[in-house]
Amino acid sequence: MGAGEEAMGRGRIRRAIVCFEKEIELNPKNPAPYLKLALLYEVVRKDPEKAAAYYEQYFKRETNEAKRERVEAWRSDLVGAPPEFELSSVPSVSTETPTTGHAELARKLAEATRANEAFAARIIELEALVDELDAAKAAAADLKKERDALKQARASLETAVASLTDKHEALIKSSSAKIARLNKRIAQLEAGRAPTTVTRTHTVQQGETLMLIALQYYGTKDRWREIYEANRSTIPNPNEIKAGQELIIPLDETP
Repeated sequence: MGAGEEAMGRGRIRRAIVCFEKEIELNPKNPAPYLKLALLYEVVRKDPEKAAAYYEQYFKRETNEAKRERVEAWRSDLVGAPPEFELSSVPSVSTETPTTGHAELARKLAEATRANEAFAARIIELEALVDELDAAKAAAADLKKERDALKQARASLETAVASLTDKHEALIKSSSAKIARLNKRIAQLEAGRAPTTVTRTHTVQQGETLMLIALQYYGTKDRWREIYEANRSTIPNPNEIKAGQELIIPLDETP
């Protein structure tokens, strides 16, 4: 009920109708929402059939005789204002002659009816504007979600580019070292000198791998295969070396 009355105060008639209908679902014995809906359909929506149906349900549930009489008087004579739409500008009939008072009352009621119709039309316009505003808010929310998704995609792309850059630089460094070694050997061959290979012995420690050993002696993990080739007879699987195992480490030197 509170939400429906608040919606009425803001001119959101459709919202008010939804709230009062929900109140009927939750509290079908409460007469108040039936009366509210009857007045909305009669005064604002100009739908006498729906208004009559809600009035009928209201009278079945209203136990307060004074309220019943007031609503019945409004419906039958239109002498007083509807309970929720007071027409304070209507003068008292007792201050004028019967004929003059009746004509003036009819004129005031006609003016009030036209004002209510204008008010109803304005409410419909406002409801349309509210719907447009709600649609604009929904569109703005969708745009914000799309913007956030694009930002996240850009951040992921930047991370991927940075990772590829690091890998590229590492590959260049490794390739440069290999090229340097090859150039050195080529120079030795062209000078008629064969490189002299010297070796040393390394005892495998717990947790060591061929890559770690290569890093220790060559400064790069990429030369692990040279150690493996020099020890192929004692290493069946390059991924499985044992602590305490003796390995031959080939070292290139020029005499």
